[in-house]
Amino acid sequence: MALTKIGDAGMPAGSTLQVVTSITTTEVINNTTGEVATGLSADITPSSSSNKVLALVTLPIQWGSNSGNITQDYNLKRGSTIIGKSDSMVNVSAIVQLQGEVSISVLDSPSTTSATTYSVTFQETTQTNRYGNSMVCPGNATATLILMEISA
Repeated sequence: MALTKIGDAGMPAGSTLQVVTSITTTEVINNTTGEVATGLSADITPSSSSNKVLALVTLPIQWGSNSGNITQDYNLKRGSTIIGKSDSMVNVSAIVQLQGEVSISVLDSPSTTSATTYSVTFQETTQTNRYGNSMVCPGNATATLILMEISA
């Protein structure tokens, strides 16, 4: 039996039309309040301006404090616009160095058929008595950005 390709227009609403991924295992350190790229970045070109893009981020992190607090912001961006955000905070009265994972998920409406870039950045927003490094992909753990075009 021959297989027949169904065009994007023939797919029911909510179908996944394409998937693009970005993966990194590179440690990135940021001990400042400046925004730093994590190495996660991917382009997707929607086939219709009415389609949506589901963006999923998984980001291993590390941060620490010596009797104080640190807050980190993790930003999912479309171009230069923040469309999703997560944060981590530690406020302790002892020396700690913690590792964890941040997840961000956004169903975006880019309203375009042009190539669109999504990326992930992070920065410290509060810091007193930092201990160690604030970083993503500690120990070369794997971070992922998955973009899925979803039909309207």
